[in-house]
Amino acid sequence: MSLQTVQHEEFPIVLDSLLLYVNQRFGVVRHEPSRPSAQARDGSQLIERFLWDHRDLIDDYVRDNPNNLPPEQLEMASGLADALYGTFVLVEHGDDWGTLLHHTGAYAVISPCGDPFCNLPPQPVEIRGAIAPYHGAIAIIPPFVVLGEASQGLIRQMSESLVGDDTVRPESDPQVLAQRAHEWIKEQERQKESEDELPKERRYVPEGPGPGFHQGVLSGLSDEQRAAAKSTHGDALMRASGSYDRAMEIRSLETETLPLTLQDALLLLDDDWMADIALELSDDAEHPQMQREDLARWIHRRIVTDKEHTGMALMWCLDSQFDLIDKLMTTNPYPLGQIPPTKAIELYPMIPYVFIIKCGAHLLAWMPPEVRSVLSAFDMDRVRHVRHQLDETRAAARMMSTICGILPISDLYDRYRKAAEDPLDRQHFDIALRELEVCESRDDYSIWLHEGTDYIVSVEISDASAPARVVRESYADRIVSIDGVSDQPNAPTLVGLSVEDEASFEQRIKHKEAELEEARLRLLAKTRELPAHELASPMLKCAPIDYLASLAPLRALRAFVDAHVPDDQDDYEFADLFMRSVIVSCVLMSESYNQTMDIIRLYGMESCEGTDYSDTLGRLVTNAYNALPRWNLNGWSLEENTERLTGRRRFYHEDGSVRKIGDTEPCPCGSGRPYGSCCGSLI
Repeated sequence: MSLQTVQHEEFPIVLDSLLLYVNQRFGVVRHEPSRPSAQARDGSQLIERFLWDHRDLIDDYVRDNPNNLPPEQLEMASGLADALYGTFVLVEHGDDWGTLLHHTGAYAVISPCGDPFCNLPPQPVEIRGAIAPYHGAIAIIPPFVVLGEASQGLIRQMSESLVGDDTVRPESDPQVLAQRAHEWIKEQERQKESEDELPKERRYVPEGPGPGFHQGVLSGLSDEQRAAAKSTHGDALMRASGSYDRAMEIRSLETETLPLTLQDALLLLDDDWMADIALELSDDAEHPQMQREDLARWIHRRIVTDKEHTGMALMWCLDSQFDLIDKLMTTNPYPLGQIPPTKAIELYPMIPYVFIIKCGAHLLAWMPPEVRSVLSAFDMDRVRHVRHQLDETRAAARMMSTICGILPISDLYDRYRKAAEDPLDRQHFDIALRELEVCESRDDYSIWLHEGTDYIVSVEISDASAPARVVRESYADRIVSIDGVSDQPNAPTLVGLSVEDEASFEQRIKHKEAELEEARLRLLAKTRELPAHELASPMLKCAPIDYLASLAPLRALRAFVDAHVPDDQDDYEFADLFMRSVIVSCVLMSESYNQTMDIIRLYGMESCEGTDYSDTLGRLVTNAYNALPRWNLNGWSLEENTERLTGRRRFYHEDGSVRKIGDTEPCPCGSGRPYGSCCGSLI
């Protein structure tokens, strides 16, 4: 459904008023008008989380404001008590609508505040936030945090056996949401009560920070055990919510007999589905206006004759999609059986090359004979190999722009060529970078041409970030954040501008672009003092944030926070969120040491200042700060730069203090050589 203008206007007013009411009563975060917008945004998220843990405050708010707000706004505030808060996977979306997966079910949501999904990538992403009943629909409540691309493990947890016969499609009924939200909250309370019954030594660290903190269930586990425990926890939540044995509907064509041709299959699609396919195949980004039969013939002709488009479609296939194509080339149709919803989601982009068909009681994957003929001309092994090369190219650009900020593409290629198993040649590398920059609208890098040289730059300092920066700096009182990562071009949503504001908006953007140009030039001059950080093979296997989180000092910080979780926080998420905030602060926001240390207070871990616990946490955050790359050091960390100057690598105790190692003692790196002839003598 679509909302009226007044409904769009009242939602942020009531929500902001409610969050202010909560903070004034309990002081979740200190009110500092001069705080940077990023910190204010994080503060709003902490207040919102406090609100969902203390929903009785919504009743207090309604009771205390009978004369301050009109009845319809008080009614809207009361409805927030039925909100479902937690981690969701956004599996598909338009600008202002989306389909979310949660442990309790699948939900079709709308946005009452702008177009929050307009710049999100097409692949599933993990978000943390809340949805609530609103005017006969289910609304997503700002601000929500975009945690990144959703892992296949998380999608599998949420979507395997998720939705049963009672909800065969994503739910949009607010009453159903309210019922499930209440059941979910009760189950969380039951789990907390059962945890409170555990022996004290199971819940608290004997020499820990004292009351208010406890030893998390992930404490002391290896990376593999930790991942397995989180997965098991997700399974347990689904069982507890009664949704573990239900299956999410697979979007398929229902027919009594298999179609014979591609055109027959296309005519089984609804109008919107067929129009979407035509739009993908159209060169002018506007699908032809035709009758159904004519449009089906037009799509058929494009697929049969346009081999280039088919080749590009294959370039974006996942390994699981390639596997299915291989099977269909020999067995067509191919029985899917009880295919996991995660795999079904992966298959949707393959239409119209592969169709999922429900024929009677059987679920089949079917490839039209015309498509089979077209694909037989492709060397699939070669296509897969090129796709792998493109993945490594994109990973190299994302990683080096993230850790260095700016780098000549020629230098990027030299490092990529040394790290990749089978690198592209320089010409195709440059082509791939530009195509990926266009295709991945929300990627981490941009290409900057300066004085005849092409540079890869972080999107944080590219001209693409200028509009968002202007909005945050000049119109901060009229925006709603949708992203937990500061300074992302798509982080804020503009709520409203006056005519005068609109007139000056473009001019402000031009001034901001000039400032960013100066910032890039200053950084470029600074980076020339050091060679750029090398690109290692592991850096091509994962996203930049995931790689940085695997560094030893960051893992030590996470292990400590796992063992000292505030009592009101989620054992399974708190340490990861804390560590991610440190990474974002140091690398993407380039904040000072003091600003990074403020994260301790932001996450409510300053309660033990002056104790051994606080000292240990401070040392570990300091070590993480020193171990993360700095743009002004061309991607090297402060620790690496110190090692370069001193020729000696430092090692640390579990509490973050520096280890004293004699030159004749075994090197802690595990080489078996004496420290003095190993990491104690790097020069």
